[in-house]
Amino acid sequence: MSKSNPFLLLSLGISIAMIALGYIFAHASAFGLCHDDLARNIFDIYCDNFYWYIGNALIYGMSALAIVFFALLLVPKAFSWWWKFAIWFVPLDGFILIGVRPSDAIFSLEPSPDEMYLLFSGLYVVISLIIIIAAWLWRKPSMELNKNTPGRESRILA
Repeated sequence: MSKSNPFLLLSLGISIAMIALGYIFAHASAFGLCHDDLARNIFDIYCDNFYWYIGNALIYGMSALAIVFFALLLVPKAFSWWWKFAIWFVPLDGFILIGVRPSDAIFSLEPSPDEMYLLFSGLYVVISLIIIIAAWLWRKPSMELNKNTPGRESRILA
């Protein structure tokens, strides 16, 4: 077991738990976080919107992380390569998404927060999977070359 596996397992578990928390936030009224009374037609729309944006950000972001952590569990040798990318992309992504606000206009060319969450999460997954696949392909031939080094047969027969 490599040194990164316990970290990856823990990170995968936390990501899945945060997806569940995001689902609870995205459906705040159903879970009793926001007040609503269907009989009197009373809704706390500000509370719903607040939790809805946080919940969707958690769902999209943590789903992307869960996919990447699962791929890293399959190819643990790619962790060091991926870490060099993630250490700067995740904070940059967070700062960009913090500034995304819904547009007040009916017709707007600005993307909605959901579109931005989906765009950056998808970009993160695609780039991370490219890095993981590249690390897997890059290191695989070198391991096969080590198996066929001269003199190996004589050591095996001796």
